[in-house]
Amino acid sequence: MPQINISGIKINYNDKHDIAAIVENYFFDVYNINNIKHGDYVVDLGAGIGDFSMLASQRAEKVFAIEPNPRDYNSLLENIKMNNINNIIPINMAVSDKIEVLKLKFKNDFFEDKSSAVKRNIK
Repeated sequence: MPQINISGIKINYNDKHDIAAIVENYFFDVYNINNIKHGDYVVDLGAGIGDFSMLASQRAEKVFAIEPNPRDYNSLLENIKMNNINNIIPINMAVSDKIEVLKLKFKNDFFEDKSSAVKRNIK
């Protein structure tokens, strides 16, 4: 799996879409990371490989990284472990306003998710 190292953070990535997200977060700061204050709780909905989650974890108390794509979720887990980050809570699920089976396609991956945030207690 290809890897990039930015500011001491190692990031395994799956494809060129991931590189675009890394550039958005680490070079263009599209989510204005400075708005996150020490002690904040952050929800990264659609966390992908965890590039934003790992950046946010440097400031936040906890980061809930929610990602339904199994391939990206596995990369997210690898990235958290590889960087010894202990304040990211990875969650492998999709979020919907209904309890339903979601059929999803992202980055040429097709997958189903039978869970939603409505059915889970996230603590």
